[in-house]
Amino acid sequence: MDTLEALAVAVAAYEHNGNSYLKENKYDYDYEQDTNHSQLRSVVWSNKSMLRSYYNVDVYSEVATELSRPPLLKITEEHRAKAQAIRNFTKKLLFKALAYDHKAEGFPPFDISIFQKVNQEEITVNDFGFIASAPLYYDKETYAIELEKRMANSQHAGSIGGRVSLVDLEVTRAVWSNNYQTTIVQGLCDGNLYFFFSNATVPVKQGEKIEINGRIKSHVLEKDKYPMTKLSYVKIKGKEDAPKTDLTQTNNHSDLFG
Repeated sequence: MDTLEALAVAVAAYEHNGNSYLKENKYDYDYEQDTNHSQLRSVVWSNKSMLRSYYNVDVYSEVATELSRPPLLKITEEHRAKAQAIRNFTKKLLFKALAYDHKAEGFPPFDISIFQKVNQEEITVNDFGFIASAPLYYDKETYAIELEKRMANSQHAGSIGGRVSLVDLEVTRAVWSNNYQTTIVQGLCDGNLYFFFSNATVPVKQGEKIEINGRIKSHVLEKDKYPMTKLSYVKIKGKEDAPKTDLTQTNNHSDLFG
């Protein structure tokens, strides 16, 4: 099958899932109280499942309901344009791909595999995993490039021990650290970088604008060059009820700079 068209389908699937990549189908059931009976209530289909459905890889009954088969995607010229943009963007990996030695280095890293898959003329069903994840790769990489530009003028804020109130902190990173059992939140406000640890389980998401209050703990450098202000005792407005982790398992260090 044509790679660019399959990539356009992947873009449509990514868009259908709210500009996100779902690796596995997510099923939601209604359970009858005090019985072993359950009824499927809804399904969020994985991106790859939608590709498989589009190309009729799997056989479904003609009377299959929306719960028992992935949605049929409508592919537009906008989807095809983004597919071409993804392919063009991966060209920056050409020299890295040429330098890669599979005999010495083993299985290729993800970005090289993406480059190889989206730049070949045709793909097979076995390539769907990489094609389905390509839109997420593109969005993450282009966002990171733009973020580097925006961080260039960051300055340390306030003085150590002082308090800070930020109304429009744009979340640029919010990830759970398995190593330290805490959520790392990083953001930009008025051109300055901030970060803090949260004992809530990823209470915010990238791109979200939040209002916070906190205390300035220290002044650090992101990537050893961008001034960033570390906060403590942070309260996120409207997120007070976010699920908390066990604070006895929380470590006040991070792999943010790893």
